[in-house]
Amino acid sequence: MSNHSAETPGGTLDRETLKSFFAVSGEPGSFTLNRGHERVPNNWYRRPSTSQHTIPEVFVDLGANNAAYPGIVRIGGNTGKTDSFTGVDTGDLTGGVFNGASLLEGNNGACFLYQASLAAMPSAAAPALGALGSVLGWALNQLGPDMDKLGCPQLATFDNTLFNQFPGAQYQTGTSSLKN
Repeated sequence: MSNHSAETPGGTLDRETLKSFFAVSGEPGSFTLNRGHERVPNNWYRRPSTSQHTIPEVFVDLGANNAAYPGIVRIGGNTGKTDSFTGVDTGDLTGGVFNGASLLEGNNGACFLYQASLAAMPSAAAPALGALGSVLGWALNQLGPDMDKLGCPQLATFDNTLFNQFPGAQYQTGTSSLKN
Protein backbone atom coordinates (compact mmCIF):
# COMPACT_ATOMS: atom_id res chain seq x y z
CA MET A 1 0.00 0.00 0.00
CA SER A 2 3.03 2.24 0.05
CA ASN A 3 3.15 5.11 -2.41
CA HIS A 4 6.05 4.52 -4.79
CA SER A 5 6.37 7.98 -6.35
CA ALA A 6 9.35 9.42 -8.20
CA GLU A 7 10.33 11.22 -4.97
CA THR A 8 10.13 8.02 -2.90
CA PRO A 9 10.74 5.04 -5.22
CA GLY A 10 11.25 2.78 -2.20
CA GLY A 11 7.73 3.59 -1.06
CA THR A 12 6.20 5.36 1.90
CA LEU A 13 2.95 4.79 3.69
CA ASP A 14 1.57 7.61 5.77
CA ARG A 15 -1.62 7.83 7.82
CA GLU A 16 -3.53 9.86 5.21
CA THR A 17 -2.82 7.35 2.44
CA LEU A 18 -3.92 4.43 4.60
CA LYS A 19 -7.07 6.27 5.69
CA SER A 20 -7.95 6.91 2.04
CA PHE A 21 -7.73 3.23 1.10
CA PHE A 22 -10.12 2.31 3.90
CA ALA A 23 -12.44 5.37 3.74
CA VAL A 24 -11.56 6.54 7.23
CA SER A 25 -11.64 10.18 8.25
CA GLY A 26 -10.89 11.98 11.50
CA GLU A 27 -8.03 11.72 13.91
CA PRO A 28 -6.87 8.98 16.31
CA GLY A 29 -9.49 8.52 18.98
CA SER A 30 -12.31 9.83 16.79
CA PHE A 31 -12.03 7.97 13.47
CA THR A 32 -15.11 7.65 11.27
CA LEU A 33 -15.61 4.86 8.72
CA ASN A 34 -17.23 6.14 5.52
CA ARG A 35 -18.46 2.92 3.89
CA GLY A 36 -18.57 3.00 0.12
CA HIS A 37 -15.93 5.72 -0.17
CA GLU A 38 -12.86 3.45 -0.16
CA ARG A 39 -10.46 4.54 -2.90
CA VAL A 40 -6.94 4.61 -4.18
CA PRO A 41 -5.49 7.95 -3.01
CA ASN A 42 -4.79 10.79 -5.43
CA ASN A 43 -1.21 10.81 -6.73
CA TRP A 44 -0.62 7.24 -5.53
CA TYR A 45 1.78 5.05 -7.51
CA ARG A 46 2.16 1.30 -7.28
CA ARG A 47 5.47 -0.48 -6.89
CA PRO A 48 7.36 -0.48 -10.21
CA SER A 49 7.22 -3.78 -12.08
CA THR A 50 11.03 -3.76 -12.07
CA SER A 51 11.01 -3.84 -8.26
CA GLN A 52 8.38 -6.39 -7.25
CA HIS A 53 7.91 -7.41 -3.60
CA THR A 54 9.74 -10.73 -3.24
CA ILE A 55 8.82 -13.70 -1.05
CA PRO A 56 11.82 -13.15 1.26
CA GLU A 57 10.73 -9.50 1.68
CA VAL A 58 7.22 -10.65 2.59
CA PHE A 59 8.65 -12.81 5.38
CA VAL A 60 10.87 -9.97 6.60
CA ASP A 61 7.73 -7.81 6.78
CA LEU A 62 5.81 -10.55 8.63
CA GLY A 63 8.64 -10.88 11.15
CA ALA A 64 8.77 -7.11 11.66
CA ASN A 65 5.00 -6.92 12.13
CA ASN A 66 5.03 -9.77 14.63
CA ALA A 67 7.92 -8.12 16.51
CA ALA A 68 6.02 -4.83 16.67
CA TYR A 69 2.72 -6.53 17.55
CA PRO A 70 3.58 -9.88 19.19
CA GLY A 71 1.08 -12.62 18.46
CA ILE A 72 -0.33 -10.99 15.31
CA VAL A 73 0.98 -13.90 13.21
CA ARG A 74 -0.99 -16.94 14.35
CA ILE A 75 -2.01 -20.28 12.88
CA GLY A 76 -5.54 -21.45 13.55
CA GLY A 77 -9.06 -20.30 12.84
CA ASN A 78 -12.50 -19.47 14.14
CA THR A 79 -14.67 -22.33 15.36
CA GLY A 80 -17.89 -20.97 13.88
CA LYS A 81 -18.73 -18.19 16.32
CA THR A 82 -17.69 -14.55 16.61
CA ASP A 83 -14.40 -14.10 18.50
CA SER A 84 -13.77 -17.85 18.64
CA PHE A 85 -10.21 -17.92 17.27
CA THR A 86 -8.45 -21.07 18.36
CA GLY A 87 -4.77 -21.55 17.72
CA VAL A 88 -3.12 -24.68 16.40
CA ASP A 89 0.14 -25.75 18.04
CA THR A 90 2.76 -25.65 15.29
CA GLY A 91 4.77 -28.38 17.02
CA ASP A 92 1.77 -30.73 16.93
CA LEU A 93 1.09 -29.78 13.32
CA THR A 94 4.64 -30.50 12.12
CA GLY A 95 5.66 -33.42 14.31
CA GLY A 96 7.93 -31.10 16.31
CA VAL A 97 9.99 -29.80 13.35
CA PHE A 98 8.76 -26.24 13.89
CA ASN A 99 7.27 -24.46 16.90
CA GLY A 100 5.94 -20.97 17.51
CA ALA A 101 9.34 -19.60 18.56
CA SER A 102 11.38 -21.31 15.82
CA LEU A 103 9.10 -19.94 13.08
CA LEU A 104 10.57 -16.49 13.72
CA GLU A 105 14.17 -17.67 13.36
CA GLY A 106 16.00 -17.26 10.05
CA ASN A 107 14.13 -18.74 7.11
CA ASN A 108 11.92 -21.03 9.20
CA GLY A 109 8.73 -19.03 8.59
CA ALA A 110 9.15 -19.23 4.82
CA CYS A 111 10.15 -22.90 5.04
CA PHE A 112 7.11 -23.74 7.15
CA LEU A 113 4.62 -21.93 4.91
CA TYR A 114 6.06 -23.45 1.76
CA GLN A 115 6.18 -27.02 3.07
CA ALA A 116 2.87 -26.75 4.91
CA SER A 117 1.14 -25.52 1.76
CA LEU A 118 2.51 -28.52 -0.12
CA ALA A 119 1.49 -30.92 2.62
CA ALA A 120 -1.97 -29.40 2.92
CA MET A 121 -2.63 -29.31 -0.84
CA PRO A 122 -3.82 -32.40 -2.65
CA SER A 123 -1.56 -33.80 -5.31
CA ALA A 124 -1.20 -31.54 -8.33
CA ALA A 125 -1.45 -34.66 -10.43
CA ALA A 126 -5.07 -35.34 -9.37
CA PRO A 127 -7.18 -34.84 -12.50
CA ALA A 128 -10.15 -33.46 -10.54
CA LEU A 129 -8.08 -30.42 -9.56
CA GLY A 130 -8.17 -28.87 -13.00
CA ALA A 131 -7.07 -25.21 -12.73
CA LEU A 132 -6.04 -25.59 -9.07
CA GLY A 133 -3.59 -28.30 -10.10
CA SER A 134 -2.19 -26.00 -12.77
CA VAL A 135 -1.79 -23.16 -10.27
CA LEU A 136 -0.10 -25.44 -7.74
CA GLY A 137 2.21 -26.80 -10.45
CA TRP A 138 3.12 -23.27 -11.48
CA ALA A 139 3.79 -22.26 -7.86
CA LEU A 140 6.06 -25.27 -7.32
CA ASN A 141 8.02 -24.43 -10.46
CA GLN A 142 8.37 -20.78 -9.43
CA LEU A 143 9.10 -21.21 -5.73
CA GLY A 144 10.85 -24.58 -5.62
CA PRO A 145 14.30 -23.43 -6.75
CA ASP A 146 14.33 -20.49 -4.32
CA MET A 147 13.07 -22.62 -1.44
CA ASP A 148 15.72 -25.28 -2.07
CA LYS A 149 18.39 -22.61 -1.44
CA LEU A 150 17.03 -21.91 2.06
CA GLY A 151 18.14 -25.23 3.53
CA CYS A 152 14.78 -25.86 5.18
CA PRO A 153 14.29 -28.40 7.96
CA GLN A 154 12.21 -31.11 6.27
CA LEU A 155 8.70 -31.91 7.40
CA ALA A 156 8.18 -35.66 7.69
CA THR A 157 4.58 -35.26 8.86
CA PHE A 158 1.89 -32.61 8.69
CA ASP A 159 -1.26 -33.28 10.72
CA ASN A 160 -4.09 -31.71 8.71
CA THR A 161 -6.67 -33.19 11.10
CA LEU A 162 -5.89 -30.38 13.56
CA PHE A 163 -7.86 -28.07 11.24
CA ASN A 164 -11.02 -30.21 11.36
CA GLN A 165 -12.32 -28.11 14.27
CA PHE A 166 -12.67 -25.10 11.94
CA PRO A 167 -15.85 -24.98 9.84
CA GLY A 168 -13.98 -23.35 6.95
CA ALA A 169 -11.39 -26.13 6.79
CA GLN A 170 -13.25 -27.84 3.95
CA TYR A 171 -13.59 -26.52 0.45
CA GLN A 172 -16.33 -27.87 -1.77
CA THR A 173 -17.21 -26.96 -5.28
CA GLY A 174 -19.58 -28.49 -7.81
CA THR A 175 -19.04 -32.23 -7.95
CA SER A 176 -15.59 -32.39 -6.41
CA SER A 177 -14.42 -31.57 -2.93
CA LEU A 178 -11.05 -30.97 -1.35
CA LYS A 179 -10.57 -31.59 2.34
CA ASN A 180 -7.62 -30.66 4.52
